[in-house]
Amino acid sequence: MRIHKVEKHDTLWKLAKYYSTTVDVIGRLNGLKGTQLHRLSIGQMLRIPDANSAKPDAELKVKFRSMDFKTITPKKVKVEHDGKEEWHVMDKADHLLLSIQDHALGLKVWVENLNKEMEQVLSHEILPIGKWNVFIDSRKVKADGALQPKRGAPASSAARVKAVTSQNAQLKQGQAAEEQTRVEAGKPVHAVATIYTSANLRLPPVNEKYRELIIAAAEAHQLSPQSLAAMINIEAAKARRGPNKGEWLEQSNAHDSSLAQGLAQFFPAGWTDVSKDPSSLLHKECGNLNNGALMAKRRVARYAIDGAATYAQINLRNFSRQSRYPVDALPPEDKAKVAYILHHDGLTGTMMLVGLEPPMSRTRARNKLIGQLGGDAEKADRIIAQYDGNSFNAYRGWLFVSVASVPS
Repeated sequence: MRIHKVEKHDTLWKLAKYYSTTVDVIGRLNGLKGTQLHRLSIGQMLRIPDANSAKPDAELKVKFRSMDFKTITPKKVKVEHDGKEEWHVMDKADHLLLSIQDHALGLKVWVENLNKEMEQVLSHEILPIGKWNVFIDSRKVKADGALQPKRGAPASSAARVKAVTSQNAQLKQGQAAEEQTRVEAGKPVHAVATIYTSANLRLPPVNEKYRELIIAAAEAHQLSPQSLAAMINIEAAKARRGPNKGEWLEQSNAHDSSLAQGLAQFFPAGWTDVSKDPSSLLHKECGNLNNGALMAKRRVARYAIDGAATYAQINLRNFSRQSRYPVDALPPEDKAKVAYILHHDGLTGTMMLVGLEPPMSRTRARNKLIGQLGGDAEKADRIIAQYDGNSFNAYRGWLFVSVASVPS
């Protein structure tokens, strides 16, 4: 850990670039949130992570359970992640803490069974990003339990138990769920649903209804479901209070068709581009509608989500063609960030932001920044001051910080 004393003209963006880290990491390390990220004081002492202490993709708290629902402690545990193998002697510890630097390299776990053999109990090629509690249930780690078949009418079916278990796991947002009961001719069924839900996509319970639409659209347009969900999440208007707080609002801005509407916040021009693309659902199913009816489809989740994926690919193709940058070679999380900037600022604006076109005027950049800050000119000017009065650099810095925080 290093300490940096803030000097004149220092910004988190500059410090992150200089120390090869991110604004988000420095902010969390120093407890800086919201406007504090843009308000540094000369002489302020900031903690800076060492070059080899990048924030991990995933932090897992792993616990092991037997079939009687009780926590157990295997004597030995072997794990593989980040391209390396580790052995752990558990002793009296009832859990294992794992810090995963690269979620795309997956995780494998073995435990020592009753025969003192290492038995694989978990294998996932890709992990979700974030902090998770993971319960690993193994039939062979512990032999206790009264699970012999017995007579009696089934109270449910195995399929029903497993479906309910999966639903409960989703509602617990990462906490594995488990059900053990006797069904179908008295035979025991043991259903385990971990954090790895359909397509490895994590969604808040209030937005679970959009899961299958996101997965279908991502598959149709060669995007990852996580990337598409992240773009929808940052664009969509959300319920601010009540039991559905955080829910994406399908009918956003329904009162005025000239505004950005629906889950993907499409303006009419962008929606027209989507309607002309042969790969979009909008083109396939709504090509004969008049303009008013066509624009109303922005507020239908099925078309909005597919439209967001279509529009992302339109923008990525255009950007790749004009910039000659191999966008398809980017990992999904970076491709999602480029797609979001293109959705946010268009092709010409993105070319300016990445230095492939002359920058926009400082007056225009200041006005765009004010608009993104809800009309707060004073706040915009404070941010601009941190960029030596250059409003274009300030707008670019603000946007890149926002994009860097997109969960993908």
